[in-house]
Amino acid sequence: MIFWLVAIDAIVVLFFKNGIVDYYKREIEAYIKLYKSEGDKHLPSYIKIVETQQKPEGYVLYRLEGSKYVFVNIDRIKNKLLKFLYTLLLWEFALSLTVILIVHFLLKKMLKYKHESEEFLRFVVLSLSHKLGNFIAAQKVNIEMIGSDVDAIERLKAVVDEFECDLNLLKSVIKFEENLKPEETNICKELEELKNVYEDKSVAILVECDNIRVKLNSADFKIVVDELFRNAYKYSMNFVKVKVWVDKKVVMSIENDIKDISTGSGLGLKIVEYVAKRNRWFVDYKVEGNIFKVVVIFG
Repeated sequence: MIFWLVAIDAIVVLFFKNGIVDYYKREIEAYIKLYKSEGDKHLPSYIKIVETQQKPEGYVLYRLEGSKYVFVNIDRIKNKLLKFLYTLLLWEFALSLTVILIVHFLLKKMLKYKHESEEFLRFVVLSLSHKLGNFIAAQKVNIEMIGSDVDAIERLKAVVDEFECDLNLLKSVIKFEENLKPEETNICKELEELKNVYEDKSVAILVECDNIRVKLNSADFKIVVDELFRNAYKYSMNFVKVKVWVDKKVVMSIENDIKDISTGSGLGLKIVEYVAKRNRWFVDYKVEGNIFKVVVIFG
């Protein structure tokens, strides 16, 4: 690439030099013609017409005009050529630097996307294998117990339902690649719809949200909020409290009291963290006493 740039520069400079020389030749001939009729009062400083052959300092012999010698100072041509060359090199440097930066940015973006795609694929495969392994192990135990314990059927149904929810969640995460464009989303409306889905008499669900809208990927938002809502409802004993407010960015907290049951695989929270990372959202969760709290910052 450098070789071709140098070759192109040499050709361009050569053509420019020939153009300058031709221009000054025509100009000098015009002044010589003017000299014949009006003398040297109109001659510019870079042209001297003298009777002696002695060359003035900094001048070169152009040609003879009758018995007189025509000398010209070629520094003007050199300066013009150097100025053009410096300008050409400066623009080439700027152009080359711009191309390098663009290529660097594109390569960095492609490598990042490749890394994230590989990471996501590895994550999905490991998650599915883990869930399938647990599912098969649970069914083996239930099969052994089914003959003597009627409650095993209920346990089998619960395991199948849990597996189905996790599988549907993974499917939705895979599909979210199709819609990455942010759009205005009414957070409060989405939360109220989820509240109507999960609310029953045994668990009180409280939503504090005052018509807050934010521009984000609505598909990813639904994945995150639905999984956090489902997780809070599933493990709550008496209540689920959701609060949304604006503190420079939109902040959402979901908390619930914890009932005494065995915890799940944690796959849901891992998916939430993954989707949040893809959208540059912040997710944090902690346990304080018997209260489990998750905080999500969108933006």
